[in-house]
Amino acid sequence: MFTVRIEPGGHEQHDVKSVAAILERGGVGILPTDTVYGIVASALDRKAVSRLLEIKGRAPDKPLPIHVSSAGEADTLAFADGPPQDALMDAFWPGPLTLVMERRPGVDIPLQPAGTLGLRVPDHRFCLEVLRRAGCLVVPSANRTGKPPPVEPAGISVEIMDRVDFFVDGGRCPGGVPSTVVDVTDGLRVLREGAIPADEITRVAGGGAPGD
Repeated sequence: MFTVRIEPGGHEQHDVKSVAAILERGGVGILPTDTVYGIVASALDRKAVSRLLEIKGRAPDKPLPIHVSSAGEADTLAFADGPPQDALMDAFWPGPLTLVMERRPGVDIPLQPAGTLGLRVPDHRFCLEVLRRAGCLVVPSANRTGKPPPVEPAGISVEIMDRVDFFVDGGRCPGGVPSTVVDVTDGLRVLREGAIPADEITRVAGGGAPGD
């Protein structure tokens, strides 16, 4: 397994290239993000995503969060160019906000429910550089389903660590709380309140009511 330690002050570009190359070859690994550690694979690689689901113990019919490198990239995958998503992306991207948006016609993201995509731009320099090289990634938290999401390397189970192709050790994740998930496909609905409070979401979006 390829393992690298990155420091808060910076990292080596060859480490970014090495991680991106593994992902481009269909690999699965673990990355630190601005919220928690994630288990990652190319969102466009059906075999890699299937393997990720098996490692995580997650049902294939449940949607996976997808990380992208920019709002512009998000708009190539989903309709990310109107209210309230414009206001929310301007305020919270990069950052701990996942937006569930209507998928653009013809966009083929395997093993994701038809019609929508949950997209996020992480506020983490190493992650963003990997995303720019490897393309969009599925990034659920690096825990077995039902277990707490890990915020530091010690919280990642051996059961997962032994089955991945790379591990990027970034120390403790700065946020420590999963992203807030907001559905903007039909109005505004907070599906999960995480790092960003629901009332802050509704304030920035200019209305709507938080939901479960």
